[in-house]
Amino acid sequence: MKKIAGLPFVGLIVFLTYVYVGNCYAATLVLSQQLNLEYEKPLVISHTEDFLIVKYKDWYFSHSIINAKSMHANIDLSGMERQYIKSMFDKETRNQFPRWLAELSKEQAQVLGVPNNKVDKSKIGEADIIAVYNEIEKSGFIYIFEALKIHNINVVGSKTHYYKLINSMEER
Repeated sequence: MKKIAGLPFVGLIVFLTYVYVGNCYAATLVLSQQLNLEYEKPLVISHTEDFLIVKYKDWYFSHSIINAKSMHANIDLSGMERQYIKSMFDKETRNQFPRWLAELSKEQAQVLGVPNNKVDKSKIGEADIIAVYNEIEKSGFIYIFEALKIHNINVVGSKTHYYKLINSMEER
C-alpha cells in the first residue's frame, strides 16, 4: 500500500518538474570561431541578411556585424571603423580625428548616452568589449572587437537584461 500511495507523489514531482523545468530553454548563438552568446528561449527570432533580432516579452536584443561602408550615410569608414567606434567612448581618440569626423563621433556618443553613463570595458579571450547602458533610453550598446570583425549588439530593456547578456558571452 505504501508504494501505491507514493506513486501519486512521484507523479506530482515529475509533473511539476516538467512544468517548471521542462519549459526552460537555453541556446547558443555562435558569434564567431572564438565567441558564443548563451540566451534564453525568446518569443520570436527574426533574421535578415545581416541583422538578427531576438525578442522577449518585455525586451529584445539585436546583433549585426559592423559594415564600415554603411555605418553612416554617404561616409565610408573602411580602415578606420575600429578607431571611429572606440572614439565614441574615448574623447582623446576622438580628438585625433579631423574636426568633421570628431563632431560626428561626438554626436554618436551623445546618442548612445556615453557622456552621462558608465562605459563598461572587458575582454573575452582575444575580443575586446566596449559597452554602455543608457539609463534614459533603457537601452544598451555593446561593441565586440575581434581580429576580423566588429559585432554590434543592441539591448532594449532593463539594465539587468543588458548585464545578463554581457555576462552570457563566453569564449568557445
